[in-house]
Amino acid sequence: SIRSLHVQEVPVFDNNRNVIAVEGIAQDITERKRSEEQIASKAHILEESLNEIYIFDTKTFRFIHVNKAGRLNLGYSKEELSSHTPLDLKPEFTSESFEKLVEPLVTGKEKKIQFTTVHQRKDDSLYDIEVHLQLSTFQSKPAFVAIILDITERKKSEERLQAIIDNSTAVIYLKDIEGRYVMINRLYETLFNVSRTEIIGKTDYDIFPEEIAESFQKNDRKVLELRKPLEFEEIASHR
Repeated sequence: SIRSLHVQEVPVFDNNRNVIAVEGIAQDITERKRSEEQIASKAHILEESLNEIYIFDTKTFRFIHVNKAGRLNLGYSKEELSSHTPLDLKPEFTSESFEKLVEPLVTGKEKKIQFTTVHQRKDDSLYDIEVHLQLSTFQSKPAFVAIILDITERKKSEERLQAIIDNSTAVIYLKDIEGRYVMINRLYETLFNVSRTEIIGKTDYDIFPEEIAESFQKNDRKVLELRKPLEFEEIASHR
C-alpha cells in the first residue's frame, strides 16, 4: 500500500569535506494526512452547503464559523460575524429567552431542538427560518451547531393556504400522526370558541372531554391504519 512519509535528508561528508552519502530520516505520516484530508473535505462540505450553517461558542455565543450560504443571505463578512452572536440576528430573542432555549442541550435533556423564528440581515430586512440546533464539537471544543433553512417561500405558501381555508364554509383542521393540531381554520375557532395559539401543538385530549377526545382519536387512527379517506359522524363539545 502507498504510505505518506515526511523525509529529512542531510549530506554525509568525509574528512576532506567531500559528500560521500545521503542520510535520511523518514516518519510515517499516512494517518495524519488522511485525517487532514478528511477535515479539509468536511470543511469544504460545510462551507459549500446550500443550507445556512452556524457554529458558535457554548459560553459567549460568539460565532466561530458561518458558512457561505449564511454570509450571503445575511450580507455580513466573516470578520463582521466573528464579533456577533445569534442574538444579533434573532430580534425575537433576549439573552434570557435564548439561554432558556439552549438549556436542554447543555444539560443533556435534549440532543437536538427545532424551532422557527426570523433572521435579521445587515440591511435590517427579515426572513423566516427553521432552526435545527444541537450541541457538538468543533476543532475539539464544545460548540453549538445550527443548521438553518430559509422558509420564506414556505411561509408564504402556508399563509396563502390559510387564507383559502379560512374562507371555507366547513370546519378544517390538520393533525400530525401523533394527534397534535398543526392547523385549524377560522370557522373552527368560531365554532369551538378557541384561538389558533391555544390549539396548535395540542391534542384532542387537551381540548375536549376525554370520551369525545377518545372517539376523535379512534377515528384518526382508522384513517392512518387504512391509509384512505373515511367519513364519520362525530359529536363535539368544547370543555
